Amino acid sequence: MTRLILILLTSLFLLSNCRKNEYVDIPMDVGHSYIPLKLGQEFIYKADSFKYGFNNVKKDGDTIPFFIKEIVVFELKDSSATTYTLARYHSPDATHWMFVTNHFYQIEKLRVNHIENGITTTHLVFPVSPNYYWNGNQLNKLPPKEFSYSFVNGNFKVGAKNFPNSLKVSMDSTVNYINHDIIGEVYSKNVGLVYKEDIHLTYRNNDSLNDQGMVVLQRPPVIDKGTVLKRELLRFK
Repeated sequence: MTRLILILLTSLFLLSNCRKNEYVDIPMDVGHSYIPLKLGQEFIYKADSFKYGFNNVKKDGDTIPFFIKEIVVFELKDSSATTYTLARYHSPDATHWMFVTNHFYQIEKLRVNHIENGITTTHLVFPVSPNYYWNGNQLNKLPPKEFSYSFVNGNFKVGAKNFPNSLKVSMDSTVNYINHDIIGEVYSKNVGLVYKEDIHLTYRNNDSLNDQGMVVLQRPPVIDKGTVLKRELLRFK
């Protein structure tokens, strides 16, 4: 009898442990740490703007350095997402700031949407995976646009500072003889956006031709018109 009671107690104990283990929720970072926004955060970037081929622009182009400051000024939570409002400022010297606009990041369980100028694009999808592709325009009326992770958990250098555990989102990589359209963002774990490039250039033929229009000397194409905007993270808090 005593032996039977002991066997029953042991069985109940094991069953109890099995049930507890069956429902344990193991926390897992699927990628939210790449954009760990919180109220009051401040990011300052060094930016360079290049223009070529426009009116009132030098023949060899104009480069204008400036600074960008972004502050998380508002947080709104609901059952499906947390939306952060970021106020953007520009400055020629990182001292005197002028407000430019507000934009928004909508953090969902399996994706991050960016909202600016009334257009919503999906900048990140989770879980993060190398070479993963998705339609960045799935939430707007623009034509489908393929976004992808070009690298994940890599080292990325900004100036003299190295950011480990970074990923790059490729939003456009159209490169041919006439057009160079390259858009990309780099996010670092526990930091956020550390680098962004937005390049739109058109090229023209630079070959030498004879009187019959035949090529007598091939040369690399030259920039005809376009813009380049790059920003690098200087500091954050």
